[in-house]
Formats: sequence, structure tokens, C-alpha cells
Amino acid sequence: MNYMTAKEAAFKWNLSERRVRTLCKQGRVAGAAHMGWVWSIPQSAKKPEDARVTRRSQARSITVEVRSMDFSSIEKKTSRLDAYRPLPKHTLDSLRESMNLEWTYNSNAIEGNTLTISETKVVLEGITVGG
Repeated sequence: MNYMTAKEAAFKWNLSERRVRTLCKQGRVAGAAHMGWVWSIPQSAKKPEDARVTRRSQARSITVEVRSMDFSSIEKKTSRLDAYRPLPKHTLDSLRESMNLEWTYNSNAIEGNTLTISETKVVLEGITVGG
């Protein structure tokens, strides 16, 4: 049986030599044998499937699932909200203040801050929290 080196396999399969050695180490190249510092790969060995292709096809199937979902309940709620437009200024100000509080609280929590939402509200009003 004829063998080729990782460098020859890399050229044949249009991969980097390092990638071929990694595939051999993972046992994904049939018949590959490690002899000292060199990988001996059978000339008849086929190029292993790229596992990343499977991930791409999974991403496509997720996209198709999202497109086929029923958004009718969201559309009903949107049309109900649109019926109230334009919203009064005090309502918009209240929504803006509420969202600002929620965003500040959540971003601080992500950073490890232990303030409660009511303490965060106090800080946003300009009062210093003790401790």
C-alpha cells in the first residue's frame, strides 16, 4: 500500500498541513498512522467531510422554521397598538423612563452590579445609594 505525508495530503485535498494533522489526530482520516513525527496517510484515503457544513445547514433550517412560524398573534397586538397612535406625550415619556430604568438595571446586572431595580431607580434620580 502506498502512503503519503500530511504535506502531500494537504496539497491533494486543498487544506493546510496543520488541518490534515488535526484530522488525523482526531481519527477522521481512515488508515492514517502516526509514526514518530510523521503521519502516514494511505494514498486512497478520502478527504474527510467538513463538519462546519452541517452547522451551516442547521442554521438554514432554523431560518426556515422562523419564516414558517405563525406571527398572527404578534400582528394582532401590533395593529391594536397602532390604533392608539399617536401616543400622548406623557405616555411616551413614561415608556421612555421605564425602558431607561430596565436597560440600566439589566446592563449593570450583566457587569456584576448587585443593585435592585428600586435602588437603580433611586440612582437614576440622582440620589446616592449608601454602602
